[in-house]
Amino acid sequence: MSKLDVSILDQTNQMFPKFKEHLFVAIVDTGGVTLFEKEVHLESAVIPFDLAPGEYTVVVQHPSTNPPEVKHQVELASENTYVLATFYFDSDGNFLTSVAQTHQF
Repeated sequence: MSKLDVSILDQTNQMFPKFKEHLFVAIVDTGGVTLFEKEVHLESAVIPFDLAPGEYTVVVQHPSTNPPEVKHQVELASENTYVLATFYFDSDGNFLTSVAQTHQF
């Protein structure tokens, strides 16, 4: 299985699992079909997924951010692929913003 971790960081690169008493949620889908929906871990601000190789859409949601969700395409090329998709949240303006992605094989 390939590994996909989704993390939430604030503008100072600090872990940011929760905002206004709600945890961030990550959804993984493929072809419009939801495979997983998980809340971020409070201790680590990371959401781990074990997936088969393929193309996926990662959606991070929170009811109090602007926009309330951000999507990012991820490709897991082989069984040994590891991808970390980091979503950034600007707590000063309540903005869920850019995504940085790193690969490790």
